[in-house]
Amino acid sequence: MLAGVTDVKVLGYLGRALSLELSAVQLYTTQARLVSIWGLDKAADRLRQEAQEETEHAERII
Repeated sequence: MLAGVTDVKVLGYLGRALSLELSAVQLYTTQARLVSIWGLDKAADRLRQEAQEETEHAERII
């Protein structure tokens, strides 16, 4: 019975971690688009890179 409770807790933690990673992807992508509009291409590239890294983190969780 304890193993089942632990599994549910672990799945909950993984779900939360995945949610945070995907939120970070959305945030970095939105910021990249905004700074790109402002003409800050170097900053936009860096933010896109961060979004890609967060996507990789999310893929590891999945």
